[in-house]
Amino acid sequence: MNAQASMSVEDLISPALNAAGLTTGSTRFDAGMMSLFRSAEFTTPLYEAASENPWKAPFLFNVFTNDLEAQAGKPNEILSIGAHYVGNGSRRTLIGDPLAALRATAEKPADFLSAVRSILPPPQDKSGMVARVIDTNSKSVPQEVKDAAVLVIRAARQSHEQYKLFLRSVFGTDTPSQAQMDEAQKVVAAALKDDAPSVDFAPGLDIFHAADTRYLIAGANDLLMAVQDASKMVANVPPTARYEFEVWTDWGELCLSGGSDSVYKSAPRPALSNYFLVIDTGGNDTYINVPCA
Repeated sequence: MNAQASMSVEDLISPALNAAGLTTGSTRFDAGMMSLFRSAEFTTPLYEAASENPWKAPFLFNVFTNDLEAQAGKPNEILSIGAHYVGNGSRRTLIGDPLAALRATAEKPADFLSAVRSILPPPQDKSGMVARVIDTNSKSVPQEVKDAAVLVIRAARQSHEQYKLFLRSVFGTDTPSQAQMDEAQKVVAAALKDDAPSVDFAPGLDIFHAADTRYLIAGANDLLMAVQDASKMVANVPPTARYEFEVWTDWGELCLSGGSDSVYKSAPRPALSNYFLVIDTGGNDTYINVPCA
């Protein structure tokens, strides 16, 4: 049985146009009529470009997919491309490297301990006991892995500053209460329902207007760049190198492991929703609802 090749948009439309003595080259769309079928609010640049001349839509989407394919292995560039096509463009690398200072910090071996301590949940380790335990338990961790972890921790903190700017755009403060956050989520969820009445949709629309999601894209870009660099930093660690280090932080569980078969599951403990960072350089590992690269 021969598989039928998928048909392009042109293959589907051309026969109908030909029946009327037309082609995609001779047919035009009336801009006034087209405006009756689309809304100008919250539309993306890609949608606007395709709506201006629908015959160009296949070309535009090919450009988009080709751009993505050209950046394979560079998630931050893929994010940047996608963000521009939906109108949330953020070129963090245009005026320099946003991680330059963080990379310099990550290259200091003594910084691993302070980086981990900075994200530990309260109470503060005033006696230094927790620091001594962390130092002892991490002695077997290769230095390259420690440096990579420090880079991601520092980048996550930098990204959080962008997140705070996003919160400020929505709430007027970068430290909203949990009640405010819960209420905002409830309002948005109600507004996004297909049959949402105006009384539910209007408050959600106010949030959509206020929220500046470009800050989220900028923060995500920095974190993705750090993850890419971290992967390169640990690339030469032998897969047989055996070590294991785990610590619970304010952001989730930090796991550094190698040389063993590990299983990572989301929500490993009721107190935390997920892992913050997993760096595993060897073994036959299993990831269940946990992102990996």
